[in-house]
Amino acid sequence: MNSELFKQRAERLYPYKVDITVPPEGLGKRLDQMFNWLGCDGLRIPVWDQHGHSEPGNPPKHFARFYFVSEKQAKDFEKEFGQWARKAKAALEAVAQVIVIFGKRLLDARSAPVASTRTPTPELLA
Repeated sequence: MNSELFKQRAERLYPYKVDITVPPEGLGKRLDQMFNWLGCDGLRIPVWDQHGHSEPGNPPKHFARFYFVSEKQAKDFEKEFGQWARKAKAALEAVAQVIVIFGKRLLDARSAPVASTRTPTPELLA
């Protein structure tokens, strides 16, 4: 099975979703905390799944999407890790705004007319 089929299966089996924003440096130990919270000891019946998810944009947004069978479990997970995810998302959006502003200023600077350093001669002024 390829990854797209696994995602489609998760969409069918697990109706509740929680998206966690993935910062440029990745989730790191935070992902370990999430998996520990979910009880990744291999002894439980799987009541959740997880796949990557992206949304187009400049820059594109990347998420770890967690799928749950239970609305309560999804809400508890969101409560535990969502605040951190919202802070990470806000930081990414702020960086994206800076990039847009800087990009516009750069384009404006590149398209601005360049002042001539030549001294006008009487022929040019006539």
